[in-house]
Amino acid sequence: MSSTPAPAPAAGNLPAPLTRFVGRESELADAAAVLGEARLLTLTGPGGAGKTRLAMRLAFGVAEEFPDGVWFVDLSPLSEGGFVWDQVAMTLGVTEGGSGTPLREAVCRHLARRRALVVLDNCEHVVESAAEVTAELLAAAPELKVVATSREPLAVGGEVTWAVPPLCDADGLELFSDRARQARPRFNLQDEDADAVRTICRRLDGLPLAIELAAARTRAFAPADIAAGLRDRLEMLATGPRTAPARQATLQASFDWSYDLLSAAERNLLRQCSVFAGGFDLEAALAVCPAAGLEVLAALVDRSLLLVQDDQGQDGPRYRVLEPIRQFAARRLAGAGETEEIRIRHRDHYLRLAETAEPLLSGPEEDRWRARLRAEQDNLRVAMAWSRDQGQAEALVRMVSALILFWAAPGRLTELGMWVDAAYDKAEDLSPSSAARVLNYECFLAVLSRRAVEKVPALAGEALRLARAGGDRGEEAIALAMLGFVAGLSGGAEAMRPYIEEALPLARSARLAWPTILSLAGFIVLRLFQSSPEEVQRLADEAVTLAEARADRHYRARCHQPVEVASGHRLPSSASIVAEP
Repeated sequence: MSSTPAPAPAAGNLPAPLTRFVGRESELADAAAVLGEARLLTLTGPGGAGKTRLAMRLAFGVAEEFPDGVWFVDLSPLSEGGFVWDQVAMTLGVTEGGSGTPLREAVCRHLARRRALVVLDNCEHVVESAAEVTAELLAAAPELKVVATSREPLAVGGEVTWAVPPLCDADGLELFSDRARQARPRFNLQDEDADAVRTICRRLDGLPLAIELAAARTRAFAPADIAAGLRDRLEMLATGPRTAPARQATLQASFDWSYDLLSAAERNLLRQCSVFAGGFDLEAALAVCPAAGLEVLAALVDRSLLLVQDDQGQDGPRYRVLEPIRQFAARRLAGAGETEEIRIRHRDHYLRLAETAEPLLSGPEEDRWRARLRAEQDNLRVAMAWSRDQGQAEALVRMVSALILFWAAPGRLTELGMWVDAAYDKAEDLSPSSAARVLNYECFLAVLSRRAVEKVPALAGEALRLARAGGDRGEEAIALAMLGFVAGLSGGAEAMRPYIEEALPLARSARLAWPTILSLAGFIVLRLFQSSPEEVQRLADEAVTLAEARADRHYRARCHQPVEVASGHRLPSSASIVAEP
């Protein structure tokens, strides 16, 4: 009952499956019929039931009905529900509008007139947020349809829930055989083995993930030995407390059995890999996991406990732990008392990555480093959230500072604002210099997103006080420039002058490009007020020189803007003249 390849959708981002989809022909037909009538279909079932694979195969099969694309949104890496809108937006290629349009509104506008299918995968750990996003999208886009996968329904109006059934005996037998041949290419299911494989599949309640894990063991064991090992594990589970539903308990037994067969080094590495979100590369594994080594990684790949993802143009392959296995491994990590140590190593690695990337996010290597940070965005979020939740304010501010250009450049001010606000909430735990930096970021967000600009004088005034207390001339110059911009909006050139005249020499003496450019921008605005085009040109040339020294096309374009404004005899707004930090 093998499946023929499904046609690829004309638009969208459905990932190509790494393994063959087996069976479930009747289930696919039933699910497609339901989706034909409903706008929201939620596939439910325990971890390992095959919800994701079924949803992807269903989406491929109906792709021709959606000319505006089929979009796969993986929610499993998200550490909290507040990121669901951002994950959807990133998948669709939507950014906030230049006028500060909220991300959710921008996404709804994007889909409003489109006939598209969105697959929201792994909703259970952010189910409330996923339900809210789904309801808003369906209300805003009349021709949109959504397929969700979750261990529980979303409880959204119009939702049709469809419990993914276990594999039938024939499909289970074929799945085992197919995956066994991946582990042992010469594997050939003999008649005497067929009964043992059927026993394996029945003992595992037809759960595809559990069957795949058992099949990977054919590298070392005969099917009869695998069946005997599962029988012992399930009997042991049945004699003790059993509070989980039967199919979840069966999967737990399968995980326990696979885990117990690993070497000590392999068990250690699997536990430690549970801290990663959305995949990781070899460099991260070696830095974060003390148990990591090439042979141990390869062993977990051979046993189907680690998946190797396509490199997608990055510097090398990426690895990923399937979500049910990751959750199992995370519980084992906590049980071993190792969570804090590995979380700290994880945070420190991604902090180093962010700080390495920061100066390279503008310049000739910009595109490569932005792509690398995009690949690690889920891990960066997890590291920042852990620092926030553990009260490690300085580490959080360091990550915000290193990543602010990464998140500001695409126009996703909502998430940037969330992290800046999180750092602002910890301001009392920060050094004066770090607290000044956070307050200055709050000022930038207020100006760039046009939110609560009236709060800028108070915020910048406090940033100025803290920067002086900490002896940080760069943050002092930025605070002065911000005060000058806001003063100029209401009081004109003379109100702006004292702040900008004090800011520029501070920035120049500190040899800091960004504060200097910002201060120069303030002087440029001042000279525009005073109708001094020659001075505008001289100041702009200085700013352009600084930008070109950084090989920064964004700064360079911003620095040329005032000259264009001067030649057109129009006054720029503060939001258009202030470049992102």
